[in-house]
Amino acid sequence: MKSVAICNKEFINLYPRNKSLKTATIENQDITVGLIETPDFDYNNIKDDEVLIEKLAFSSNYRDKTLLLQNNYNLVKRAKENKDKYYYSFFGSEFVGNVIKIGDNVKRMVIGDRVIPIYSYPYARNPEIEPGVLSNFCSQRYEIFHQDGLIHIPDKMPNEIAASFTIGAQTVYGMINRINPFKGANVLVTSAKSNTSLMAISALKKHQVNVYALTTSIGFDQVFQKLGVKGVVHFEKDLSKLSLFKLSDSVGGFDFVIDPFFDLHIGIITNVMNYESKYVTCGCYDQYAPFRTNEFGIQGDNLSNILNNCIKKNIHLMGNCIGYEKDIMEAVQDYLDGKFSVIIDSVFSGMKVAEFLNRTYNDVNRLGKVVYKY
Repeated sequence: MKSVAICNKEFINLYPRNKSLKTATIENQDITVGLIETPDFDYNNIKDDEVLIEKLAFSSNYRDKTLLLQNNYNLVKRAKENKDKYYYSFFGSEFVGNVIKIGDNVKRMVIGDRVIPIYSYPYARNPEIEPGVLSNFCSQRYEIFHQDGLIHIPDKMPNEIAASFTIGAQTVYGMINRINPFKGANVLVTSAKSNTSLMAISALKKHQVNVYALTTSIGFDQVFQKLGVKGVVHFEKDLSKLSLFKLSDSVGGFDFVIDPFFDLHIGIITNVMNYESKYVTCGCYDQYAPFRTNEFGIQGDNLSNILNNCIKKNIHLMGNCIGYEKDIMEAVQDYLDGKFSVIIDSVFSGMKVAEFLNRTYNDVNRLGKVVYKY
């Protein structure tokens, strides 16, 4: 059984004929990655309510980056200590796969069904399932899941879309349903080129709102405009820039803000939000702080000023972790109805594993999800 995995550099010496084993550098860490032979899967180790999945494709998102770096640090450390020199680790938290075996009590699916995971939080469909992300090792070719942790994918959705769907779609629909934007509202989406924000921009179309984008990326304005964005502001680390304030003044302020990285933006965003407005965030940029060489903190105003703005304007600050089952079901239906789309940047397969990882995390020209297909 071959699976995509990160591993120690000793693998290159041990398997010199494996041309997929290469090094990708992420946050100054050298990560050896490739398509490697792993022990055969135990098909008998399946419970009555479980199903065995053979992965067709997977993707790795921003959240996975921290786990990837931590696992790589651990495997390098273990090798230096002469423990598990040939240690490897799978990665990734989104996939599409085929059901190839089912337990005796499985009623929701049959062998041959094509499925993706549900990552409902804080409540799962079944109390036997832990809420949240069910797997951080989706590059593993075969994996067992409880039947209630999976949903069928319609034939209309290709594998590269399905392998990029769960976390982004479920999170975005969770945030939008939480703020419940009204028709004609001004919505600001930050970090517009991030996968989460690209999905948010797409999902907002059916709400008939005015979408504006904040980004540090140069050269993508026309792309954002084609997606329906009415105005783009290039956000600089020098927060004395007045572009955002000028845009806010010209449109009458923002009623809703969708922000994937609160530590980058919340220090300035509350200054341009309207009374009774709503701000929702699903995470922070500085998730992998232990691997940074420089200090990082909330940019802009201090916490006192931020909260004073919220109090004076009755701003609702909201957090959102993934979403509910109904959110991903809505996203799937909207995809089928042509109301929601997922941008695919590129698809890799075969020996192009390091290239897949580099494109996912290092290439500034990436726009959309990067997928590896088995």
